[in-house]
Amino acid sequence: MIDYSDFENSLKNLQRYHEAYKGGKHLADSNDLEELAQMGLIQSFEVCYETILKALRRHLTEDLGVTDPGNGAKLMFRTAGDNGLLSKNLDRWLNYVDARNTTSHDYSLEKLLYVLELIPKFIADAIELYQAVTGIEWES
Repeated sequence: MIDYSDFENSLKNLQRYHEAYKGGKHLADSNDLEELAQMGLIQSFEVCYETILKALRRHLTEDLGVTDPGNGAKLMFRTAGDNGLLSKNLDRWLNYVDARNTTSHDYSLEKLLYVLELIPKFIADAIELYQAVTGIEWES
């Protein structure tokens, strides 16, 4: 049986950090603290994304018997979509791949804000994926 605890923990952390950020608990008294909160949220997104890729690859190969889920993230998400794991949101997952690649190579404020705006949908889609691969109802 595949251990999904890293997936679950990283997603719960991202969800918790996003709720704190959205709720104003990010100490916006200082621009430096605001930027620190944003960067922490971006880092949590990156960790969650990477754990999802690892868990998804294992689920596709070990549970579904897919012999080659693909080497790239986009191909793997397409394979997941073909296997009914992403409902109708494959385009959003492909956007998350691009967003993750952006956070690795471009640290501009514009890109940072773009990724921050994607996080609520990412959380919702990641919860849906978690439920699809584990069969466990999500508890936040």
